[in-house]
Amino acid sequence: MKVKVETKGAASSADLRALTIDHQHKTGERFEGLRLTALTVVESSLSNCVFSRMRTRSVCLGAGRTQSAFTDCLFEHCEFTFGAIGNARLVRCRFESCSLENLFGTELEVLDCAFPKTTIRKAVFHGQTISAAEWPARRKNNKFTGNDFSSTRFVDVDFRGGIDLADQKLPNSDDLLYIPDTLVALELVKGICASLLNSDAENRRQCHALAGALEFYGKSNQRTQILQLGAWGEIGRELRRRLTS
Repeated sequence: MKVKVETKGAASSADLRALTIDHQHKTGERFEGLRLTALTVVESSLSNCVFSRMRTRSVCLGAGRTQSAFTDCLFEHCEFTFGAIGNARLVRCRFESCSLENLFGTELEVLDCAFPKTTIRKAVFHGQTISAAEWPARRKNNKFTGNDFSSTRFVDVDFRGGIDLADQKLPNSDDLLYIPDTLVALELVKGICASLLNSDAENRRQCHALAGALEFYGKSNQRTQILQLGAWGEIGRELRRRLTS
């Protein structure tokens, strides 16, 4: 584990600037009250560790050539802004009352984790790995199953590459629409667009944009999806009426 500080001499944990856990196997350790510019985990495994009241500007959970693993870890009252998440697997981890931002997890696996009272903002979860990384993962698919988002706040969150949302507990929010089949929803939106020939240009533009998004999901094997209705206005509300009728 490597730690960098801004000042010389004795320093409290609040003075730490960068924390790197490099090729370590840690069990039952606690990381509390840290204000960091960077948290980086490199080819390490952590189990039953606690991250509490941490604020970090750039988080990477899986740097290096091989996957880092977090098992039964607790994250509570943490504010994490992610850089490159990296190649990481989270198993039975709990994120409680956290703020997680910029989660673009092209090599992130999440299994049986819970996110109570946590806000996830600006995130894309991928069911398939993307090989643009310097050391691409050896697997084709990311496992993403059994997760509990029932009391999570989603803001600009997307799922791609075959993640089955029917296998997750999703937030119960009036602003979120669960789509069980994106290809079925696409046909419904095409019908909505056809009915808008005499509508204003903005409604038509928004409808065709939603159709394009649903077509993209369908072609990329993302058959289940959630939509944030506030982003789609009347078009989204009409789709909800047609899906539920």
